[in-house]
Amino acid sequence: MLIRLMKFEFKNLLRDRMTAMLLVYPIMVGFLAKYLLENQNFDENGINLLVVALTIISGMIFGSMAGFSILDDRDDNVFLSIQISPMNVRFYVWFKVLFIYILSVCANLLIFLIMGG
Repeated sequence: MLIRLMKFEFKNLLRDRMTAMLLVYPIMVGFLAKYLLENQNFDENGINLLVVALTIISGMIFGSMAGFSILDDRDDNVFLSIQISPMNVRFYVWFKVLFIYILSVCANLLIFLIMGG
């Protein structure tokens, strides 16, 4: 059941252009940060501030993606369909939040790897 939900979530994320672009976002931000670190003279506090800002922004982006995904499911009456299935609606919402959390952590790791972390 979890594998099916993951496949559904990936398909759901890729069908919308905005969320598909948000999946490419960590790569773009990682290369931007790498460019800034290589071509600017930052002191240690500037580098720390850049890393913290990227981490916070990435978390906010993926959090808003989770919120919009849940709102989209509500508008498409997915929750009504889940209520008549053996799966609990609370489990479905927690799965979505956990799925986006894992994507956010992976995105932050990818940003740090591209930056030269």
